[in-house]
Amino acid sequence: MAYNISIKAGAEIDINDALEWYEEQKIGLASELYAEIDKAISIITETPALFQVRYKNIRIVFTERFPYGIHYTIEGDRVFVHAVMKMQKKPRK
Repeated sequence: MAYNISIKAGAEIDINDALEWYEEQKIGLASELYAEIDKAISIITETPALFQVRYKNIRIVFTERFPYGIHYTIEGDRVFVHAVMKMQKKPRK
């Protein structure tokens, strides 16, 4: 069963900000990031329970090439994407 997906306004802003930044780094890179986010959201839509709860009912799926995590919840037959966050570790000092 495919779930209905809703991308919250904050997550849309996260995605647009990331796409803009990557496009400034190299022309065409934003479309590669978008394809990865789209792929991850497709996986979430088909099998949202595949990923474990990390905190407060929030699950996270990570993109493969780019360091982003898609934070979402499952509510009935709907999936809500709350944030798309850069998940890069801080360097050791």
